[in-house]
Amino acid sequence: MNGINGIIKQAAFLIIAFLLMPLALHAAQQEYYTIIAGTYRLQTNAENDYISLQKSIPDAAFLRIEKNSKFYTVRIGRSLEKSGVERFLPQVRRQFKDARLLKVFYKPARIIKMSGSVEGNSAASALAPKDKAKALKAVLPLAAAINNRHEILPRHLKKQVQSETVSISPALTAALAGKQFFSIQLASFANEHRAHKEINNLRGLRFPLPWLRVERVQRFFTVRAGRFNTRQQVRGFMKQHGAGIQGRIMAVYIRPERIVELYEVLNSG
Repeated sequence: MNGINGIIKQAAFLIIAFLLMPLALHAAQQEYYTIIAGTYRLQTNAENDYISLQKSIPDAAFLRIEKNSKFYTVRIGRSLEKSGVERFLPQVRRQFKDARLLKVFYKPARIIKMSGSVEGNSAASALAPKDKAKALKAVLPLAAAINNRHEILPRHLKKQVQSETVSISPALTAALAGKQFFSIQLASFANEHRAHKEINNLRGLRFPLPWLRVERVQRFFTVRAGRFNTRQQVRGFMKQHGAGIQGRIMAVYIRPERIVELYEVLNSG
């Protein structure tokens, strides 16, 4: 008798599970409105902006970092109604001008970090893994969101770049060969147009940036400045101009064949 009861209970469980399966699939396939603040190649960049949004919008629900393929995306909100997350958009755009409201699938398996009120519960303890970010010194404060969509610089801007940029002479090319310098890495983009915009913003500073340039490094357009001989010289330059310029100090080889745009060739070292 007990064996028959056990079989009946197991059959009932399977029937209930079968009936609930469409609901589970529907939830997994449901699209929600969410705000995308930015997409990044480096996890540290995503974490830096995630922390910034935590501080500036403490009441934001479903603030999270999702890993999709090789990229990290910072998103805010999860609502079936557009109005549920739209109210946060102006606040996000104060920090990230390219932030946009989209309808996406909500996939918890992709979430590597999350905070904010989630249906009355703290998501940080439920979903967030152990925080692996020991320091954010490598973050590029001036970098905007890295977009993995490559855009070619418009023709009229290419003409402008050609008229305003300078070239490296053969003699200087020979002097640079094989010699390591220190530069300030300011931003990195997969989009050439964005790199050009960042250059224009930096050229608007009250002081000239020596060796301000865009370099093509693999698939990315990297904005760098300076050709210093020592790390101390870079620190002195950055300290002199205070908050006007921030970035990561890097030891680099200046390779003319990689340079897409070059401005202000001054002896900074």
